[in-house]
Amino acid sequence: LAAFARGEIFGLFTVATPVDLDQARGIVMPLGLRVVFRLPPGFDPSALDDAEALELLGGSPAILGPFDLTTPERTLRVPGRLARAGVQVLFTSQAPDGPADGLRLTAALAVRYGLAPERALDALGRGAAAALGVDERLGTVAVGKDADFVLLDGPPLDLSSRVLETWIQGRRVHRATVVAREERP
Repeated sequence: LAAFARGEIFGLFTVATPVDLDQARGIVMPLGLRVVFRLPPGFDPSALDDAEALELLGGSPAILGPFDLTTPERTLRVPGRLARAGVQVLFTSQAPDGPADGLRLTAALAVRYGLAPERALDALGRGAAAALGVDERLGTVAVGKDADFVLLDGPPLDLSSRVLETWIQGRRVHRATVVAREERP
């Protein structure tokens, strides 16, 4: 807790409603604490306009998800709406409790319902690492950084793209059997 109180590490607050978010912000912001707010799938900011949502988050990133094919459309529109209001959007898959492909599905659904594809990709890598203050060693592929990544046979947000390889700590831990892929129109 001392490192959190000194602003050296981020705190994670899960909030279920805009009222919860306002109360949490009222506690952490006057103290200058660094926080990320997790907005679970049931969080519904539909009563707020974009300026109110941005003010409630107080410049803090928002973690959303996981989303699946049963997630209501109003919830799937939240990432795009928050991003357009200037909020840094991040995603969670709830791993290891959620499905292995849950993070990519969450990002793909957010794009389908209004989040710009480049914002979704940023939320999966560089942006997530930067929001947590670990971008000097994570979030992009570069010499000297930790190398955990997935190699796909197509665009990352295209759910028909298959995982070819998975690398963790610079070592390949999975390699798929490659089968010729049909050309897409």
